[in-house]
Amino acid sequence: MRNEKNEELLLSIVMPVYNNLKFLEAAVESVEKQNKDNYELIIVDDGSTDGTDKLVDKLAKQYENIQAIHQDNQWIYASFNNGIKAARGKYIFILNSDDKMADGTIEEFSRTVEKYNYPDVIWTKCVACYCDNEQNVYKKVSVNEDVVEEKYYSKEENKKLVETVLSTMQIGGQFHFYKRDLMLKHPYHNVYAGDDRIFNFEILPDIKHSVIIPFETYLFHYYDDKSNAGAKYYGNEHSMYNEWYISAKQMLSKCGITDRKVLDIIRKERRNNLSTEVKLILRQNFKNEDKFEIIFSKTWDEIVSECFDDREEYDARILSAVRAYLINNTIEEGSKYYFVFELIDVLLRYEKTEEDMNKLKEAVNDSNNPFKIGKVFLEKLNINIL
Repeated sequence: MRNEKNEELLLSIVMPVYNNLKFLEAAVESVEKQNKDNYELIIVDDGSTDGTDKLVDKLAKQYENIQAIHQDNQWIYASFNNGIKAARGKYIFILNSDDKMADGTIEEFSRTVEKYNYPDVIWTKCVACYCDNEQNVYKKVSVNEDVVEEKYYSKEENKKLVETVLSTMQIGGQFHFYKRDLMLKHPYHNVYAGDDRIFNFEILPDIKHSVIIPFETYLFHYYDDKSNAGAKYYGNEHSMYNEWYISAKQMLSKCGITDRKVLDIIRKERRNNLSTEVKLILRQNFKNEDKFEIIFSKTWDEIVSECFDDREEYDARILSAVRAYLINNTIEEGSKYYFVFELIDVLLRYEKTEEDMNKLKEAVNDSNNPFKIGKVFLEKLNINIL
């Protein structure tokens, strides 16, 4: 029997689920086989329609420490918030129903809590598990490989903490142990697939003491069919990446951090996310013209501009991604975006004729290229685009 002496519950694990009959039991089993028992598991069913709701109730009857919550469909971060509100534990750990908790996680958590006198956050590590659609893992990659030692941070060391969690990619996920009071103060937004990152930015100014441990607690599964939320395209990635950057800047301001080195970390991430954004668009199953319209007309704005020291890197990231795409794909000659092919084709030629130069100027000045992508390379060739 769990908590026979009615002691304070130390940990609540919140597991959101929606239409996931296939992997839910495996996720639950990864929790229930842990060595420690001072925890509860709250499964939040987000209005499943495939019978998952019945499986949740079955599991709640099977394991006495499971609490089942059923709600109308509200999306994943609303499930987080509702699970946190219902939790009784001093700490919260969130585990998606298509992922797993690593062996020994709760034991390591209990050790860390006792050693460091209940820190506000215990920052941990995540493993990316590449698997087939039956959850057979064929490759594992440590997401936070630079986290190699245990480190405690007081409030006075806040700047160093911020720099560390930014540079080690710990800022980008939910795979940490948080005090429940802190989470109640900062409920998750329910707008973007990456709102867990925004949550981490928002809590950082309120953290009085925390610890980073080099223990891999979370097994995040990347499925071959890209069915997990992190691999999907929602259409609002550009605004999400901008919001990450804005939230990060606000966090730095609240923490009183003006160090250019730290600012450059988040600027670099926004630049890298531009490449991710473009590649994600190119992978989608819609017309080339629609893909190029988004890429050439909607990826440059004031926030993106703030993150690039010059236009050359922006242009190079765009054209490099499109070039890789065109190796296995074509643009019809009659397409209004055929200029994209000509722009890349001519730029890659070592020797350029006068006709080539004219094609470059036409491509840069094309009405469907409002940001004049490629202009910087023409200027290096001493070509007047006017």
